[in-house]
Amino acid sequence: MRKLVFFVMLVSSVAWAADDYFDRWIGGPVKLIMTEDEAKDFKKLQTPEGKLTFMRIFWARRDPNPDSVINEFRVEFERRVAHANQNFAAGTIPGWQTPMGQVYIVFGPPQRTEPKIVDGRRAILWWYPKFRVKGVDLNPNEAFAFVDLYGDGKLYLLPPAPRYDSEFDWDMRRAEIRASSQFSLPNQYTIAASFIDDHAVTRPDINYNELMLTGTVTTEYQVKLMTFTWDASVEASAEGRRTEVLRVRIPFKEMSFADTEKGQVKATMVLRVTLFDAGGGRVFGTEQPVAVVKGKDELGAVAGDAYQQEVRFPAPEPGRYRLELILEDAMTSRVGYISQEFEVPASAPVSQ
Repeated sequence: MRKLVFFVMLVSSVAWAADDYFDRWIGGPVKLIMTEDEAKDFKKLQTPEGKLTFMRIFWARRDPNPDSVINEFRVEFERRVAHANQNFAAGTIPGWQTPMGQVYIVFGPPQRTEPKIVDGRRAILWWYPKFRVKGVDLNPNEAFAFVDLYGDGKLYLLPPAPRYDSEFDWDMRRAEIRASSQFSLPNQYTIAASFIDDHAVTRPDINYNELMLTGTVTTEYQVKLMTFTWDASVEASAEGRRTEVLRVRIPFKEMSFADTEKGQVKATMVLRVTLFDAGGGRVFGTEQPVAVVKGKDELGAVAGDAYQQEVRFPAPEPGRYRLELILEDAMTSRVGYISQEFEVPASAPVSQ
């Protein structure tokens, strides 16, 4: 296989990548479980290190078993988000943004579901028999009713029925939803979700006070940026197919290792790779797990070395692009960012 050398013109813009990452985090599924005070505090932070520290404290406050390596709350949250995205999307709207997805993420899986056709409208009913939350006065055995009110395929969550009224008042519900002009939860359920979010904080003794006052913390929750490097080349097959080969090198000293049952140590990370064209359009994107397993006696020998993760994708056409790399440590929530602009020339020398 012949290899085309990938010549690029690079312009560093790491700070921009960090801002973009944090904007997507605060505007993503996590906002469904964030308290109002937390959202206000996060927006006051100015540095990537401060925001990373906030994120670590955010999950620690919701860790029901701090003595274990795994944060069970975060694992369950991410499982619910993945389930919602896979099962409750509406056209181009991701599952976590739909009413059904948001209810699933915040309130959990229903005990019973039932698809129905009511007054010619497609409906899905979810039951939470033990659902008792301040702000929602459900009738006995009343279900969460998701209804395709307008025939557009979107399932809207109806407000709770008036107390002891077992019939759906379609016109009233339709008017309330239209008035909000949003594909979102009715007000009563939003209040209930806020109540649940507040009570999800099982460790209120962990707070953001020091971070907000000083911009940093001197406790175990302080987080710093990870560092890593990359390079790339283009390989051309005999048939003329061009493949981009991206090599991401992560220093072992940047990794967080945990003991495994087999007497080894393991570091677990997630690498997100996104390529944008000159207009900001997404050309390619992937998310890959990075798992590094070593013997305990090996770590000292490789401390000065780096682990290499290789990502392959169809080579872009000549032009100007921006590559964004985000590396997140699953154990500590440390994050590394690289965002660089480059230009793919019309032709490049060929090396054998």
